[in-house]
Amino acid sequence: SVLKSREYVATGMPFIYAGDDIDFIQSNDFRFMVSNSENINDLVELLQNFNNIIFPKPIEIRNYAINNLSIVKKLKQIIES
Repeated sequence: SVLKSREYVATGMPFIYAGDDIDFIQSNDFRFMVSNSENINDLVELLQNFNNIIFPKPIEIRNYAINNLSIVKKLKQIIES
């Protein structure tokens, strides 16, 4: 869910998602996309390769939340648009 993904980022936790979210750029190293369908091939492939992934430090993920998802940042985007 959209709310859960923000909670994960705020705590510095990488996560798996399906679908688009305007608050996250596509190329980052803490969000892992799988297809939004009943087909589990993407998920299986991702999990098989998890040992090879170099995850960022939790503080780096958290900094993304602070810099991009804070209420101040979101309100600023609304006011400026």
